[in-house]
Amino acid sequence: MTQHYLPVHKNKEILKDLVQESARYNMYTNAQKSKIMVVSRQDNIPVQVDHEGESLEQVHDFKFLGSYKSTDGDCTKEIKRRIALARQKAVVLANIWKYRNIKTATKIKVMQSMV
Repeated sequence: MTQHYLPVHKNKEILKDLVQESARYNMYTNAQKSKIMVVSRQDNIPVQVDHEGESLEQVHDFKFLGSYKSTDGDCTKEIKRRIALARQKAVVLANIWKYRNIKTATKIKVMQSMV
C-alpha cells in the first residue's frame, strides 16, 4: 500500500497529476484506502476530494512511515508514544541492570545506545 503525504491547496489538480504520473509506472491509487488530511492551525477545515467517483475520507490524524501526523501539527502524541516504547524496552532490560556479572561499563554502553 502506497501512502501519499502532500499539501492539498489545489487538491483536484494535485490528485489528477498524481494519478496520471502513477499510472505511467503501473501504480494505481485505491480510493477506498486513501485518505486526506489538511494540516493547518485552523480547526476543522472541510475539504472534498473525489477520486474515481468516490469521496476520499478526511482524517484528523494518521500514522505515516512509523510516526503519527495530526492536522494541527502537534507532535505531543508522537513524543508520548516514543517515550512509552522506550519505557517498555527498558523494563525488558531490567534483568540486565540487576545482573552482577555484567560490568557497569557495559551497562552504561547499553543505556547510551538506547538514548
